[in-house]
Amino acid sequence: MSIDPKEAIENAVGKFPFIMVITTILFKGSLFLTFNTPLLYLLIQTSGYSNTIALFSTGLFPLWSSAIQFGNNLVAVSLFLFLSIIIGTLFTPVERLISVVITIILEALIRVRPLIAQKYRLFDSKEMMMPEYSPVLGWLLLNPGHKSHWEWELFNYYVYWSVATNVIIFSTLTLVLIWPNIGLIDLAICFVITGIFLGFALLHSLVMYRVHEQYKEMYKLMKLKSSRK
Repeated sequence: MSIDPKEAIENAVGKFPFIMVITTILFKGSLFLTFNTPLLYLLIQTSGYSNTIALFSTGLFPLWSSAIQFGNNLVAVSLFLFLSIIIGTLFTPVERLISVVITIILEALIRVRPLIAQKYRLFDSKEMMMPEYSPVLGWLLLNPGHKSHWEWELFNYYVYWSVATNVIIFSTLTLVLIWPNIGLIDLAICFVITGIFLGFALLHSLVMYRVHEQYKEMYKLMKLKSSRK
């Protein structure tokens, strides 16, 4: 029995949303568990550190080393994956909130320059509340090629905002742990690293907005042509 290549591709594309959701939840959960959970533990257990070097050398590195030794068995790996799913699921609303707040602030700042504001629009979770969002998704389901493109850009949007949010939390906790011994170098390192990852997240917000608008316009054009028949 021969398999239709087109049908096989459509079946594979149809599974991508589920894979995308599971992957992003595991990814963001594992990031938080690996980088931010040790900082939260140190925040509870210690009174602080003199600088970032002391924080990493006497705080984080020993914890990571112990975690690696503990993780050399199947039970530890299974527990890590389970906790990653739980934390990733609980972390999602925080990530969405941070992305929306940052997007609103940036759009408010560039609104004073209408030409720039018109050119650099950013995608965020508010788009899902728009009345045309569901009809566009329904139209994408009928066009697997467009759907896979839209989902791929959405996947990148989620991944980069997951990284950026984790980095923001990591930098914030780092500065809290070395307070009041924060130096200019510490501030510069945290701001530069956070700025880089936040820049990538905003870049994918820009790309996702343009992709979504492109398919929204295509849907409106299709609807207009259908109404004229």
